[in-house]
Amino acid sequence: PDSLHVHWMNSILVDKSKYGKSRNELMAHLKRQGIDTRLLFNGMHRQESLRKYGCDCAGNYPVTDVLSDNGLYLPSGSGLTEDDIKRICDEITLFKIQ
Repeated sequence: PDSLHVHWMNSILVDKSKYGKSRNELMAHLKRQGIDTRLLFNGMHRQESLRKYGCDCAGNYPVTDVLSDNGLYLPSGSGLTEDDIKRICDEITLFKIQ
C-alpha cells in the first residue's frame, strides 16, 4: 500500500495489416525524429548463445515469435514528461497516415 508501480518498460506490437507499416519502418521513422526505440527480446528458442550453452531450444513458440518479430520498446524513464509522451504518440499516429 505504500508503493507505486513504476511502469519502466513500455512496449507495443505493430500489426502491419492494421497499421500499414512494419515495426522496422516505424522504428526507422521514430529514429529520424530523434526518438530511440529497442527491439523486444528475442525468444529463448532463437538465441544461439543458449543453444551453444547446451539448452534445448527445440519447439514451436508462435506467440513468442509474433512478439519478437513485431514488438518494440518505446522510451521510458523517470525523466519522461507528459509532453515527451504526447510527442511519441503523435509521431506514431502521424506516421501511420503518411
